[in-house]
Amino acid sequence: MWILWAAFQVGVCVFFFFLRQAAPTSPAASGSWPWLLALGPLTISAGLRWIVMPRLRNPEHGLVCMVLGIAMAEAVTFFGLFLAPQYQREFFVLSFLGILQFMPFYARRFFPAEEPDSLRQPFAN
Repeated sequence: MWILWAAFQVGVCVFFFFLRQAAPTSPAASGSWPWLLALGPLTISAGLRWIVMPRLRNPEHGLVCMVLGIAMAEAVTFFGLFLAPQYQREFFVLSFLGILQFMPFYARRFFPAEEPDSLRQPFAN
């Protein structure tokens, strides 16, 4: 899971640094539609991470939920690169933080550690 998460995290950086355009010096008067466009997937991503994932008991479902949440957060970078280039830096930071919340520390509960031999009862049969 760590390798998958790291690949997505590095991937969003690569996309941003190689696909970004020269942003206008001052943002155009575009209103709030770009921010609504970005906050939609980020809200879904955060909801998957903090509401849905803690309730899951199956590691396969956790992996699917992780990939969906990361994809939603990663979409914000593409929105900034292609749909609202005046906000591409801000959307990249939001996307980076959205993927960062999926660091798989939560995966430990899917794979409980085996009890070491030293903790077993020495005379139990």
